[in-house]
Amino acid sequence: NFERILIMRKIFAKNLKELRKEHNLTQEDLGNILGVTRIMVPYYEIGRSVPSFQVLEKIIKYFKINPDQILGTYMEIKEEGNV
Repeated sequence: NFERILIMRKIFAKNLKELRKEHNLTQEDLGNILGVTRIMVPYYEIGRSVPSFQVLEKIIKYFKINPDQILGTYMEIKEEGNV
């Protein structure tokens, strides 16, 4: 449903920003690493845009994380299990 997509988009945006800051990267640094234009990283971080699967894969590989960690699906599944 649309509401669920918006929530996942917000979670992704928040997680990406936190990861970038934890690794002391500027938005420009991350854009260069991911091979996207300078403006795309802030768009990802506010949820205005979502990365392609190729860019998402680069994010996962660069930060050495599980896809669930960036997408927030682990937390969502955990919370649903507690219901």
